[in-house]
Amino acid sequence: MGYNIKVETKDDALDLMFAMHKILEHYGSVTVHDVNDLIGQRSTYSDHRKGWCESLDVDLIEGRDGWFVRLPYPTDIAVNA
Repeated sequence: MGYNIKVETKDDALDLMFAMHKILEHYGSVTVHDVNDLIGQRSTYSDHRKGWCESLDVDLIEGRDGWFVRLPYPTDIAVNA
């Protein structure tokens, strides 16, 4: 199990994975809010406080209706003010 993000195509999955790695490389973390922004979904206040701070262990999985980007569950991260 993990945190699954559904996208339409394999290219969309690869683009999302690449964008997440770029954010992680630049900022040192990627939040659930960042991911939601990348896929065009709304976020909640708590989405800014959860995410990934280490190298991302990402799996791409083909499903019946699209592709899934599977990540570990997000954890609480420090938010710089």
